[in-house]
Amino acid sequence: MMKNIKDITISIFTVIGFVAITTAFTNQPTAAESQVWDMQLDT
Repeated sequence: MMKNIKDITISIFTVIGFVAITTAFTNQPTAAESQVWDMQLDT
């Protein structure tokens, strides 16, 4: 019984880790989009 729970827990964390890694690689914006700055000087 304990081995089954341990296997299920490891499987869940494996799936969560895999999803986290794949979404981190696929959702990264390009450098131009992520580093857009607006600057306004009032004189």
